[in-house]
Amino acid sequence: MDSMPGEYRTCVLTRRLKLHGVVETMSEQVPEVREAFRALDQQLPDRMQPFAREGWRILSNSHSIYNGILIVTLLLGR
Repeated sequence: MDSMPGEYRTCVLTRRLKLHGVVETMSEQVPEVREAFRALDQQLPDRMQPFAREGWRILSNSHSIYNGILIVTLLLGR
């Protein structure tokens, strides 16, 4: 059995959604949310590089949208 990491940290990435006008449903937000995820995914290797050098790795993640901001939270462990 693998041993569990002894230290934990969180890393939070955010991206403001660029929604034009009022949207009535969540499905109207899908293209912009998809693009925001894509942008954060492209930034992730650069953002994780300093952590990876110190032995941190991503254990889990979660995401939410609050007030027009996509929030991605990463649980790191080493």
